[in-house]
Amino acid sequence: MNDPAADSRPLLLYLVTEDWAFMSHRLPVARGAEEAGMRVGVMTRVGRHGGDIQALGYDLYPLQWVRRSLNPLRILRDLTQIIALYRRLRPRIAQHVALKAVLIGGLAARFADIPAQIAAINGVGFVFTDPGLKARLMRLAFVPMLRFVLRREHVMAWFQNADDRDLFIRLGIVVPEQTVILRGAGVDTDILQPAPEAAGPITCAYAGRMLRSKGVDALVEAVRRCRAEGMDLRLLLAGSADDNPTSFSQQQLEAWNRMEGIEHLGHISDIGDLWRRAHIAVLPCRVREGMPKTLLDAAACGRPIVASDLEGVREVARHGHNAILVPPGDTNALAAALAALTKDAARRQNMGRESRAMVMGEMSAAAIQAGAAAIYRRIIASSRSAPDSLRRRGPAS
Repeated sequence: MNDPAADSRPLLLYLVTEDWAFMSHRLPVARGAEEAGMRVGVMTRVGRHGGDIQALGYDLYPLQWVRRSLNPLRILRDLTQIIALYRRLRPRIAQHVALKAVLIGGLAARFADIPAQIAAINGVGFVFTDPGLKARLMRLAFVPMLRFVLRREHVMAWFQNADDRDLFIRLGIVVPEQTVILRGAGVDTDILQPAPEAAGPITCAYAGRMLRSKGVDALVEAVRRCRAEGMDLRLLLAGSADDNPTSFSQQQLEAWNRMEGIEHLGHISDIGDLWRRAHIAVLPCRVREGMPKTLLDAAACGRPIVASDLEGVREVARHGHNAILVPPGDTNALAAALAALTKDAARRQNMGRESRAMVMGEMSAAAIQAGAAAIYRRIIASSRSAPDSLRRRGPAS
């Protein structure tokens, strides 16, 4: 680990809820920060990946926060800890990743007079997508809070797709001139390479958290229907149960694993191996995504996609080109799409080639790193260290 006291480079501090999320989704942009001449620090809850972060040469500042907790006393404790760290470390830029970090980190940065902030909106999540009463009530509180922390000079809102950016503009949370779009977390197209289809039965795969909002149950049912019609379609489920309220239980995952043709792999460390085994990538989510990393990985490996026709997903899965898009929650349409690709090898392979070609452009890790470096250079050039640089923006016209 670098000695912060001996390093004269300007400091960029990432505030991320979990260390695995930084390692999975932030490395290309962090390398972009290094390319722009910055020192990188990471504030996060440390699980299994603290050593990995330090091995990259990044400063690590452990937090005790809980990703899903809305306990006011816990939030106050987290806010106090982050303010203290900001005042001690004096970063040139604070980058807050995902909505909880955007809110708490934005408040902390305001109290600590941080000269520049980036709010990385990776997806708008449950609060902005769920039609239920709980989400509607939460929106009533979240929208003015987000306006308070984001509608300020020297705060940049960083989106992964235009749909999420336009939603925040319509709600008056941000104004257009403070926004930027960088398409996804980046995928390493050198490591993830296309491979010939595996021999044996056609296999589809899902990689991600085992959540109802991701449509895992609909996928299991769609595969079951295909098999009932005589197709030897297999399903690989890569991922684990977690603390999300919509997570399926370990008992449910074990029950699916006992079903004919379905294998639950749990957490996997080699995503390339999953896509070498699978012929089709599937993401049947019920709610919009920011930029699905699982589909970027599958596309880099030259796999066709079946996915829900939703904002964010459409950035990677392009209907009629590299993907078949189906209405969210429509199990019949999902089964029909899987059946169509199961029966048509030429179509699968043509779509897989289009997947690979797509991510080789602006969605590759190299492109994301270069785009991030350019953004960081611009912020460094324009940021000011005086506290009065954090004046609040006026209302949108």
